[in-house]
Amino acid sequence: MPAYPARAYQPSAYTKKGGSEILTNTGNVILLLHGEGAQGANVITDDSAYHRVPTLYGSTLPFTDAAQKVFGDRSIKFTGAGLSNFQYQHADFALDANDYVFEFRHRPVGNTSQQIISLQDPASGPNTDYSYGILWYGSVDMKYRFWNFNKTTTQFSIIGATAYPAAGDWRAVRVQRRGTSIELYVNGLLEASTTVPAGFAPNYTSNMTTAIGRHQGVGYFLDGWLDEFRFVKGFSYPSGAYTPDPIPFPNP
Repeated sequence: MPAYPARAYQPSAYTKKGGSEILTNTGNVILLLHGEGAQGANVITDDSAYHRVPTLYGSTLPFTDAAQKVFGDRSIKFTGAGLSNFQYQHADFALDANDYVFEFRHRPVGNTSQQIISLQDPASGPNTDYSYGILWYGSVDMKYRFWNFNKTTTQFSIIGATAYPAAGDWRAVRVQRRGTSIELYVNGLLEASTTVPAGFAPNYTSNMTTAIGRHQGVGYFLDGWLDEFRFVKGFSYPSGAYTPDPIPFPNP
C-alpha cells in the first residue's frame, strides 16, 4: 500500500461491512441524509453525529417520498416549480485546503436548464461570491459539473464527460478533493478531474449558507429526488473506478 500524505485517503479510516466502506471516524461526517421518515413529511433528518436541522424553503417544501428511492422506504423530493430547497449555516461546512467527499444518489424528474444539487454561497452576495457547487445541467447538456472558487485567486471547475438524460435512472455521484486534484465520478466512473494549487482553499465567510436544491442568487432549483447524501471532511477515496455502495451509508 503506498504512503499518502496526511490529508489524503487513509486506509485505517475505513472498515468493510456488507461490501460497503465505512468511516471509523464518524466525526468527519458533517452531514448524512437518508431521506427516510413518514411519507410526505417536510422533515429532513440528519443522521450524522451532529443531527443538524435545516431551514426549508419554497412554496412546495422538500419532503420524504416513497415514489422513488435507492435504499430504505423514502428519498427526498424537490419540486422545481415549487422552488423547494433547504439550507444549513455553520462553519463546519467550510472547505479548507484538506480533502473532502460529497456523495449522493440523484434522479431528475424534469429538464430545467440548470439544477443545483448543493452549493455554498451568501444569500446577499453576487453570483460569483461562492465556495463550491455541484449541479446537473438539465436541458443544456445533461452533464454533471463541480467547481471550487476562491475570489482572491480563481475558479476551478470540471464537467462530466457523459450526458445523463432527464427523468433517467438513479445515478451515484461522487465529487472529491484528493490532495491537489478535484474529481467527479458518476456511477463509479471518473468523469472529469483537474489540478488545484497546493494550499488552495475555497472561499468561505460566516454569512455563507450551504443550500441543497438551489443557487441563492439565481435559483436553478432542483427538480427530482436525492437519496443517501453524505458530506465528509478530512480525507478522500483513492482515485479510480469503484463500485457504488450496495447498502446505505451507516449511521454513527
